[in-house]
Amino acid sequence: MAETTSSQSQHTSAPKSPFQLPNFPLVGFQIPAFDPASFGFGPVAEAWQKAAADHQARVAAMFDEYAKAEEKSVAEARRAVEELSRLTLASLDYARDLSAQARKAALEMSKKAVETAHADAKKA
Repeated sequence: MAETTSSQSQHTSAPKSPFQLPNFPLVGFQIPAFDPASFGFGPVAEAWQKAAADHQARVAAMFDEYAKAEEKSVAEARRAVEELSRLTLASLDYARDLSAQARKAALEMSKKAVETAHADAKKA
């Protein structure tokens, strides 16, 4: 079996161009290499190359536009984060002020309760 594999590898050759098929020993004849120029594909190939180059230019332009839109998006996200930060700090300050007012009101109510209780005790 090793001899068969080695004899097959001797008859099989790698393609020399993308248009050439490898030689298969089982076929019994050699497949001729494909040469696009021999079939008059020159103008077609040139048109295809031009279309591919135009497409590549359009894709590059699209990516440039995408980069601009992405920059705008990032700038807007930064503004939103800055606004959120400002509002969060304002909320913290407001919560601190409300807490201070609640402590002050509780202290005043406690003093009035003690004064009322002390005044009621003197009356009794």
